[in-house]
Amino acid sequence: MTQLHEEMSIVSVISKYPQTIPVMLDYGIQCIGCRHAEYESLREACRCNGIADSKRFLTDLNKAIASIPPQEEIEPRILCYEHDSNDEQEFAA
Repeated sequence: MTQLHEEMSIVSVISKYPQTIPVMLDYGIQCIGCRHAEYESLREACRCNGIADSKRFLTDLNKAIASIPPQEEIEPRILCYEHDSNDEQEFAA
């Protein structure tokens, strides 16, 4: 069984295990779609978001992936909106 670890990047986790997104949001990690998510590790996300119990966070992420098989990894996308319009632009992360 796959276990997530604290050195994995946010993007590598959510692209393969999208069921972890609600867990991250519950812990206040809002950087799921930001460009730093590609490089920021789960450990760094805990530190930057004030999550003191990173082991519990990892346990909760691993519980989320335990019963659902991984998906084929998809290329992450970042949606950006122009300030002066509602036009949506999509960029590869």
